[in-house]
Amino acid sequence: MTPVQSATIPLFIANKDVIVEAVTGSGKTLAFLLPILQMVITKNTKLLESERKALGKYDISAIVISPTRELASQTYSVLRKFLAFKPLNFISSLLFIGGNSAVKDYKKFEENGAHIIVSTPGRLYELLYKFVSIRDYVKKNLEMLILDEADILLEMGFEKSLNHIFSNLPKQRRTGLFSATQTKQLTQLIRAGLRNPVKIEIKSKNAVKKESSFSKEHLSEEGQKLILSTGLEMSPYLTNSYVILKSSCDKLPFVIRFLTLNCTAKCLLFMATCAQVDYFSAAFEKCLKSTSVKVYKIHRKMKKKRQKIFDDFKLCVSGCVLLCTDVMSRGVDIPSVDWVLHFDLPNTLQSYIHRSGRSGHQVGQKGNSLLMCLPHEVKFVNLCIEKGIELIEKDAEDNNLVQMKEKLVKWMQNNVRESAAFYESSMKAFVSFIRTYNSKNIMCQTLFKELDVVDVANSYGLIKIPIMPELKGKLKTCASKFLRNDRDKEIASKHKEEMQSKKVSDERTEEQRLNKQRLKLKRQRMRKKINSSKLQGKKKKRLIDELELKELEEDAKMVKKLKKGKISEQQFDLHFGSGNCPQCGINLRRTNFRLQLFDDSFVEKEIDIRKRILKDFNKLEEDFDSLDEYNDYLEQVERIIYNLANNVDVEATKRRIEQYKKENADTIVRNRSRMSKDAIFIEELLEEEKAQNQWRTQYGVVDEKDISKAKVREKEALVDELMYSDLPANQILALHSHEKRQTESQPQPPIRPPKPQAFFSTGIKVGQGGNIFAPIPTTESQPYHYVEPKFNLLGPNCPKQEELESDGYLLHIRTIDVSEKAGGFIQHYPCTRALQEAFCGLYFKLDNKS
Repeated sequence: MTPVQSATIPLFIANKDVIVEAVTGSGKTLAFLLPILQMVITKNTKLLESERKALGKYDISAIVISPTRELASQTYSVLRKFLAFKPLNFISSLLFIGGNSAVKDYKKFEENGAHIIVSTPGRLYELLYKFVSIRDYVKKNLEMLILDEADILLEMGFEKSLNHIFSNLPKQRRTGLFSATQTKQLTQLIRAGLRNPVKIEIKSKNAVKKESSFSKEHLSEEGQKLILSTGLEMSPYLTNSYVILKSSCDKLPFVIRFLTLNCTAKCLLFMATCAQVDYFSAAFEKCLKSTSVKVYKIHRKMKKKRQKIFDDFKLCVSGCVLLCTDVMSRGVDIPSVDWVLHFDLPNTLQSYIHRSGRSGHQVGQKGNSLLMCLPHEVKFVNLCIEKGIELIEKDAEDNNLVQMKEKLVKWMQNNVRESAAFYESSMKAFVSFIRTYNSKNIMCQTLFKELDVVDVANSYGLIKIPIMPELKGKLKTCASKFLRNDRDKEIASKHKEEMQSKKVSDERTEEQRLNKQRLKLKRQRMRKKINSSKLQGKKKKRLIDELELKELEEDAKMVKKLKKGKISEQQFDLHFGSGNCPQCGINLRRTNFRLQLFDDSFVEKEIDIRKRILKDFNKLEEDFDSLDEYNDYLEQVERIIYNLANNVDVEATKRRIEQYKKENADTIVRNRSRMSKDAIFIEELLEEEKAQNQWRTQYGVVDEKDISKAKVREKEALVDELMYSDLPANQILALHSHEKRQTESQPQPPIRPPKPQAFFSTGIKVGQGGNIFAPIPTTESQPYHYVEPKFNLLGPNCPKQEELESDGYLLHIRTIDVSEKAGGFIQHYPCTRALQEAFCGLYFKLDNKS
């Protein structure tokens, strides 16, 4: 047993939660699989001893969560080897990973059941969320939960999924958390998911640190330094080396040359991003076609073939290379890996150790790691050496590299010029590398400043350097010259247009697929509700009507939300669904449709054109000197409408319309704001008719409700009378029918029409509904001239301003202040007012009749 196994297994069996911080190749997998098997066997024997049935088919006793599909598959394969023994045949297990639908996994579980589940967090979350039966079995039976490579689980953004999974698990369980490093996020996860855990640290394959004791006497000075700086240890069977290349363009030919010379070796080639793996795989396949080296590629964005590729590479003994990202750097056990090649710098020292640990991690088997770096990247190598990693420099000089470099760059550029897809792939690879190099690398602040971006662009075979905020002001400082032709700009713009049109068509097809799926799900839900109700006849019809009404209510809510601006048009279309026209392929959206008023589409088209034209051609009879001119104008309007409706001389007609708009701009604006007498009269009639119709419908609805209520009251009164009256039933029924005939024979009250609308002097309408902000009819008249009014006074006139001042009337009036003066107030106003009040009633003239 390894140190991690001897420290972990007894604690786990003794019902303790454990946190194990273990280095690569320390035997973590068996450290948690053996306690799981022991727990299931003990559980089964206890059930048999208590004379109950054996372990149930669906008794999920343990779950192992791994961050990647490859790691989950590897753990599951180790578990299957144990379960192949006859004494353990009664234990069943299942692997739940992505790449296929969750429904298939659920059907597998229903058919076979499972006592141990190995899964990725995303798939387990989906199964617990969608299928209640799995959730119930887990809550009832789970006794052990394992989080393998927990630090990667959090790095990959599975924190929310894990919290949801924890909420659906029983609290009384044993939890084991296995990781290579300790982080702040990990401590938060420990608090949420573990109870009083025991911490075990394995800093070496031969040393155990439990609580506080740690032995490191057997390690060299470099090994001790490495453990103190990174918390990790290099395999003693691994040889680390590095090579300095003059240019980025030398990387690809160097690797191809290396693989052709070591054609029997099994190699892992690590790149920084998924886009780089996709792009460079074509170059490797082309250049290594003549050799016996098989080329594989794998990254996290691959969905379907990923597991098959991983299995094929594992089975391959020699003469193969796997292009991959850091998804393959942790926990994956691939046998007999001879070389780990670092095409790009690892982001951290820990990442370098984990990558390199894929080779030489098995006992007695030697491995090699080769880091390719540019002259300015030697700083990273020096950092590795400072932290205790022994690195040996290798010579990279080879005369064949220069010729191969030129050929490869030309081949990539020709492919980029010919294919829009290859052009897009090259741009994605370049952009992803620059962003990763500028942000994620441990020495990004110093390394990116010295990076020759133009040299990198040449190594990717670019014909145009993309505009990026990271490259602002950097291209001028680069020493290399960008290799391109005169027509490259034109080719790049053509490729861009082609990719954009393809993207739009792909989005349309994806949107159609989603809409169909959404409508299908709605129908399925409706069918389920109808079938589960087990109703027949009228009751079933009523239920269907209710469900349809609910759907209509949802649609009405979405329309209101769109009007209020709470949702976008895209969300609205996604709810209602949209599609393409079968003839022209134009995307049809519900927001662009309206009700067709006429059966003939041509009539509908002509009316639309007429409305549009008459908005601008809005001259009235009063605008012309004679009736003949007005008739000619009307003929011209009709000719324009006819041409546009029948597609006759359309361009010339449009030019005539534009010319008319320029010449009569003032008239069009003026006539839009005024209406003719006939138009006002027609509008009033229409509004009055509309108000009457609304009132009639409202009156009818109220009348129906009153009638139904009256009928109910009559029935209730009749039942009460039959129950409590002393009269015979026949007599009561006869009286009731007589009263009903009398009420029906009475004349109905006449329907009163709505009151006519009143108008203010300003033109605003008041009355039964309607738009109070209706346009005000305006009439043209002569300008207003002020005429001073003359008054016949009985008695003397009031003294004027000069007389008031000279006669001393203003002596008793206070002086005005500044604000009163600014407001236009003068001193003689109150004096004049007082005199007018005094004169009032003193003088009068008797009528001759009196």
